[in-house]
Amino acid sequence: MSEATNPFPTTNDKVKTRSIDGRSDWSSPHHYPDRHKRFPAQETLIGSYLHQQYRFQNKKLKESKTETKNHNLDGVILTAWNQFGKPTQEIENLENNKDLKAHLEKRNLNPEPILTLASNFRWLEDAYLVKGLTFQEAEDIATAYGQLAFIILHDNKATLRLTTNASFMGLPREYEESIYLALT
Repeated sequence: MSEATNPFPTTNDKVKTRSIDGRSDWSSPHHYPDRHKRFPAQETLIGSYLHQQYRFQNKKLKESKTETKNHNLDGVILTAWNQFGKPTQEIENLENNKDLKAHLEKRNLNPEPILTLASNFRWLEDAYLVKGLTFQEAEDIATAYGQLAFIILHDNKATLRLTTNASFMGLPREYEESIYLALT
């Protein structure tokens, strides 16, 4: 369900208000004027991507500290949310992702919807699992849609790869890091 249509209340009388700026310790401060912006996780770009969880086809994938069995997953996770790491209104994120989906479908790539969930559970993003792309094709698409990185799934691993956009921010485009994924 989209946050814009989410029926959660805008206040919670049971939480304590912090005296510093009047904000509460409630984890979803819907009364803020910018509540429909999707802020990137409060960790590094690389940490944010590596610690995400993925949900699709009634499956959950999350980071594992130990080697896991081969899940036979192959593909690339692409999104068009928060282009260039800039917090963006939800409606714009949805429109950008709709454009990405149309682009992928035009290329007959059959994008499979997938949810990416921040490790701190503060945000969800719509994304797509796409099979049959070369590394360069995936990097070109991610770069064109303003992404700083993308994930390659292979067997039981997720590999983070940075895009040309990240290199403009001083990060090495050739950076690569892999983690094991547990399937639940």
